[in-house]
Amino acid sequence: MKHAAGELVRAFASKGCGQRRVAVSSKVGDLGLVGVDADTPSPAASVIKVPLMMALFDAAAQGVVSLADEVAVTELGQTRYASILTAFDADRNLSLRELAALSLIVSDNAATVYLMSRVDPITVADVFQRSGCSKSAALAAGFSDPELGAANRANQLTATDAVKIFEALAAEARYRPLMAVLENNLRSNRIPAMLPDDVVVAHKTGSLAGVVNDCGIVSWGGKAFTLAVLTDEQDDPIATSRDIAELSLGLCQVLLEV
Repeated sequence: MKHAAGELVRAFASKGCGQRRVAVSSKVGDLGLVGVDADTPSPAASVIKVPLMMALFDAAAQGVVSLADEVAVTELGQTRYASILTAFDADRNLSLRELAALSLIVSDNAATVYLMSRVDPITVADVFQRSGCSKSAALAAGFSDPELGAANRANQLTATDAVKIFEALAAEARYRPLMAVLENNLRSNRIPAMLPDDVVVAHKTGSLAGVVNDCGIVSWGGKAFTLAVLTDEQDDPIATSRDIAELSLGLCQVLLEV
């Protein structure tokens, strides 16, 4: 099982161009953690929103913020990119809990920018530390329009970091609402794309120029594995997304016997 999973990971990493950093972890069989270039920092893109929302829920647990606090849609700023917030009436208020959900389920940047103003960077650093991340894990840039290019590359994770973050997410009861949101991620063209409908995938994608990322937990039949794929310098994002889907399907067949 470990050999077969390792072969799948290595085959994925060797395809295409640029850098492909992968880690997969599971308690199924004797797998443990298998990876390729898994401890090299890579642009996290929107995958970094997961530890940010974990930090928001931590701050709420500590009484620093209330997830029930409401914000007027008109206070959330404007963006030239697509935003789910345009679907709401101008006089609509949204809670911090709802904004966190929108930040993950549709990766809304305007919602994320506001929530970053409500979370102390120290709380995010605590999430990295408690999850067992490397020292290279960093939330160093935001998601405002000027930061969505080269500046956003300062947000860094290793594939091993991403696996550990998702495992910490699944282990803590206070994060269950975030897990539910990630299981309903509307961007399903990577890890879940080729999987049967009854396979549950709690995942977060991330994209920048040349960056095609997806990280999450895949569950079926009482078994699960955590997969993190962080890439850079990809010249064909559609082909890379398909390769991620094929890797995920292969791992499901080997580890979950789907």
